[in-house]
Amino acid sequence: MEDKRIIKTKKAIYQALKELYLENDFEDISITQLTEKANIGRKTFYLHYSSIDDIVDEIVKKLYDNLKKKYNELYNFVDFNNLFSFLNTYIRTMYFEHKDVISVIIQKDKKLLIIKKITSIMKQEIERTIKQSYDIEDKLIPYYSDIIPSVLINNFSLYLKDGSSLSWEEVEGVIYDCLLNGLSSLKVK
Repeated sequence: MEDKRIIKTKKAIYQALKELYLENDFEDISITQLTEKANIGRKTFYLHYSSIDDIVDEIVKKLYDNLKKKYNELYNFVDFNNLFSFLNTYIRTMYFEHKDVISVIIQKDKKLLIIKKITSIMKQEIERTIKQSYDIEDKLIPYYSDIIPSVLINNFSLYLKDGSSLSWEEVEGVIYDCLLNGLSSLKVK
């Protein structure tokens, strides 16, 4: 178990980063701004992190570890339907639990750094699971593992940016249908 002082310091750093991110673009946040907002010294910051990216990596890893734990509790094996449904539900839940920050990330993270990190972690885990559970050539695994997180996160980002008149369930249906059937499910004019 982590020391209470470490937990308190990290909590202050997370909160400061969240507040700064609501006011600034991610790449414009400095360690000086962060330490001032968190009311800690630079030395204290560097005891825990080497950069702001390290904080984001830790937050994303915690979110994904939570996702992985929940998935492993629910499913003994991976199949496409379980994985798609679970990731979709998790993305929606994460959004509603952290709506203020995620909305800002989607709108302000010009280089999509945080989204890319989340997608990368999901992809790595799916690759690992595919290797364990399916008989497939190694050279094909990255193509399979890229589809689900990329499609879900990109469409979720598009949905939030556009303020779509569709419900997320309708968007989910389109994604699921396209992943399973491609465009062959559409009627030709």
